[in-house]
Amino acid sequence: MRKVNFLVYVYSFVLFLISPPYFLWGTQIPVLLVIFLFLFSIPQFGIRKNKNAYISLSLLFIFYLYTIIISARLSIIVCLLHLIVYSIFLLSGDFLSRAFRCYSLLFSISLIPSLLVYFCVVWGDVYMDYSIISPLNTIKSYEYIQYPFLVVSQVSDFVYFRFCAYYDEPGVVGSIASLLLIGNRFNLRLWENWPILIAGLFSFSLFFYVILFGYIFLYMNIRSKIYALLCILILLIILKNNEVVDQLVFGRLKWTDDGLSGDNRTSAFFDQWFQKYISTPTSIVGLGGGESLKINYGGASYKDLIVDYGFVGITLFFTGMFLFYLKLRLYKDYMLVVLLLLCTIYQRPFVFDYLYMFLLIAIIYKLKEHYE
Repeated sequence: MRKVNFLVYVYSFVLFLISPPYFLWGTQIPVLLVIFLFLFSIPQFGIRKNKNAYISLSLLFIFYLYTIIISARLSIIVCLLHLIVYSIFLLSGDFLSRAFRCYSLLFSISLIPSLLVYFCVVWGDVYMDYSIISPLNTIKSYEYIQYPFLVVSQVSDFVYFRFCAYYDEPGVVGSIASLLLIGNRFNLRLWENWPILIAGLFSFSLFFYVILFGYIFLYMNIRSKIYALLCILILLIILKNNEVVDQLVFGRLKWTDDGLSGDNRTSAFFDQWFQKYISTPTSIVGLGGGESLKINYGGASYKDLIVDYGFVGITLFFTGMFLFYLKLRLYKDYMLVVLLLLCTIYQRPFVFDYLYMFLLIAIIYKLKEHYE
């Protein structure tokens, strides 16, 4: 048991490092750590005895293999990373559940000093020593202010208020916080869920708010729903004249001719090109990995998956995932996790990102703990 716990702790810590936090930006260490995770976790591969599991794993293997075959320009290391991500599906449910719990605790602990610095320098206007660092993504035209335990983007005055923690985008915090809180069933009796909740709220991530409302709607009883909605209504009344909240929340919910104003995952040019693309035969099989980056430069959307791997690829992936999620016995658990998957892929189509796929897979086994 001690050996298993040690493996879980090491695995979870490495998951934190591949995020990656700002002190690993611009290095190849996260890539090497993903390979390490694969080799390190091989002894934890488990046997699936469920028919749906065999079908879903087969479809997902075909998907990841398909992404390699259709992408002739991919390097050997990238092809290897695709298959390494698939290996997460092979890990035992017990190991994934333990790792999810451990990573959640580690993530929460890491947020505490980051939140303290954030409230001091961003909201309290307290001076702290800082340095200017280059972005993780080299296509970004702005730099970051690095404080101890915190980075703040300089893209605009209002985005300055969005909590990024150690990461290059506040959406990373919102996405991870959503997945962890759902896996922990928003249990606020556990102290470690409070830093995660606060971080999600102050990331001003629309994704986080959608998942929060989804949880309230599906899981809370009538009385709790009324209390929650009253609290939200009071907050809206108090904050409606706050310029920061107005810009980061209400302003991004306005509907324009181009759609939701807060949906900046694609450009107008890419959207026009995409409408023409999906009416061509090429959209069935896709253009190959990385081709979407040439058109949706600097963006990130589910449309990228369709451009790269076509309707064949996206059908294989979602069918495999939906079948895999049938492990959940409760209908509302299934619906919430499907919502999580769709929202995650909508804004972050990172089906080859080890951390995101770990969270989307391990959450199943964590939720199952509550009725097994």
